[in-house]
Amino acid sequence: MEHLEDLSREELLKLIDVHAKNWLAHDGCWFLAAEEKYGFEAAIELDTRAVGLFSQAEAKRIVKAFEIPENGGLDALTKGPALPPLLHGQSAIDRTPRR
Repeated sequence: MEHLEDLSREELLKLIDVHAKNWLAHDGCWFLAAEEKYGFEAAIELDTRAVGLFSQAEAKRIVKAFEIPENGGLDALTKGPALPPLLHGQSAIDRTPRR
C-alpha cells in the first residue's frame, strides 16, 4: 500500500471523499442502531448530544491544524479550509445569539 505522501492530488481527493462518505455512513448506521434499540426520540436525543460533543473536538482540531485564530467563532472557521460538513454540500449555520 502506498503512503499518503506518494499519492497524487487526485488520489488524495478521492481518499478524502471516500473517508468522508464512510464517516457519514457510520453516523447513519449509529443512528439507526440507536433508534432500533431505544426508539426514535431517544436516538434523536443521543445524536444531538453526540454531534455537539464531536463538533467541539472537530473544531479544535481544525483550528490547531490550520492555525485559525481562536475565539473567532464560526466566521473564522468558515474562512479557513472547508469544514467537513461543507465537503458534503451541507452548510454551517451560526446560531450564536447576537448582543
